[in-house]
Parts: sequence; C-alpha cells; structure tokens
Amino acid sequence: MQEVVVTGIRKSIEDAVAAKKADSSIIEEVSSEDIGKLPDASIAESIARLPGIAAQRTNGRAQTLAIRGLGPDFTITTLNGREQASINDNRTVE
Repeated sequence: MQEVVVTGIRKSIEDAVAAKKADSSIIEEVSSEDIGKLPDASIAESIARLPGIAAQRTNGRAQTLAIRGLGPDFTITTLNGREQASINDNRTVE
C-alpha cells in the first residue's frame, strides 16, 4: 500500500510557527499558499490580517502597512530574502 499524506491549514500553521522559532529576529510569516486562500484583492490586504499589522487605507484599499505601531520608515520588506526597493523617500513598498 502506498503512503498518503494529507495536509491542510494545520500544516501551514505549524510550518509558520517553526519558522518563527528558528529565526533570530521577530518575524511574521505567511506562505503564498495561505495568501491564495484569502479573498483579498491585494497582498497588502492579506498581510494586514497578520497580528501586529495595521493598514492605512486609501480609497478603501490597504496602501501603507505599519508593523507593531512603527510606520513605513522603520520597516523592511523582503521577497525571498531580498530587500525590496522603494520609489518613495522611505521604505514603503507600493
């Protein structure tokens, strides 16, 4: 008989918790799989669902994210470990 592995949201939550424990800094992690399951129109809307994240909205859509009360001047956004550049005079990623 072949082995069958069934995964669901519990597995992705366990993976996110393991990544937080393994990192030396304070992080929040969400996988692309989890973002795909959400009904949001943008990634910013999905990220705003994480604990400690507040979205500043423009025309009803998340525009700027504040992490643990710190504005965009004090945050860094990475994608696959690489820092994302900004077209603004701060670290905001559009």
